[in-house]
Amino acid sequence: DENIEIFWIEENTNIADAIFTYDASMMTKSGAILMSPGKELRKGEQNLHRNFYKHNNIPIIGEITGNATAEAGDTLWLDDNSLIVGKGFRTNQEGVNQIKEIMKPLQVNVFQFDIPVYMGIEACLHLMSLISLVDHRKAFVYTPLLPVSLFKLLEEKGFTLINAPEDEFLSILVNSLISAPATKALSPEPVIITPYLFFVLE
Repeated sequence: DENIEIFWIEENTNIADAIFTYDASMMTKSGAILMSPGKELRKGEQNLHRNFYKHNNIPIIGEITGNATAEAGDTLWLDDNSLIVGKGFRTNQEGVNQIKEIMKPLQVNVFQFDIPVYMGIEACLHLMSLISLVDHRKAFVYTPLLPVSLFKLLEEKGFTLINAPEDEFLSILVNSLISAPATKALSPEPVIITPYLFFVLE
C-alpha cells in the first residue's frame, strides 16, 4: 500500500548476523556508505553490501576503513541535514571521525554521543536501541539510557518523545522500522519482527 519496493541481498551462511542488513552500510541521498562492523563475527559483512550496490547501480560515496569501526545501527537521521552517531563498543572514535569527513561535502551536521555500557561489551546496544523515529519530529525513546546532550538536542529541535516502557525495552529495545509517517493511530497489537518493532499503520 505504501508503494515500497523490497530488494533482497544475497544469502550468506558464514555470517549469522548478516540477516540484520541495517548495520553494514548506511544510506544518504547521494548514495551508500559502507560501514566496518565492530563485532568480530561481522567483519567483512560490508562486502556483501558492496556487491549488492554495484549490482543495482547504487553509488557508493564512502567507506569506513583502517582501524575504524562503525555500524549503521549507531546512526540515525533526525532530518535531511542532521545525523546523530553513537560511539560505543561497535562504533569507535575513528569510525565517527570518518563518518564526519564523508558527510562534509553533503553539508550534513554530525552530532556525536557516547552510548552507555549497560549490559556490557557482548550486549548488542546500538544508538538505535535507545531511539527510533516514528514521524517527523517524533521519536520513540528509552529515556533512562538516553544521553543528556541528545535529550537536549531533541528538545531544541522540537521533537515529541514517546517513552518506551521498561518491559518493552528489555524485550525488544526500541529498534523500529516505520513504513510511513505515523499520521494515524498505531495498531494496538504491532507486529514484531526481531530485532525491529514494525508499527502497523492503517
